[in-house]
Amino acid sequence: MPQQPSVALDTMQIRYRISYMTFLRMMAWKRTQPITMSQACNMLLNVALDEMGVTNDSAMLLGLEKKPDA
Repeated sequence: MPQQPSVALDTMQIRYRISYMTFLRMMAWKRTQPITMSQACNMLLNVALDEMGVTNDSAMLLGLEKKPDA
């Protein structure tokens, strides 16, 4: 998948990059929120990544710090 520039994605761009059922679930959640589709996608991805224990430490993500021993 080609990398997107740092701009807000519109509904059609997001729709064709994720599965249809995931898209419908995200749209259903977004309808209850006063936010854009890009914001909804970002918020839901952040929650999912947090739940999976993926770090949000920028140094670690950029490979500037050694990963903790597992």
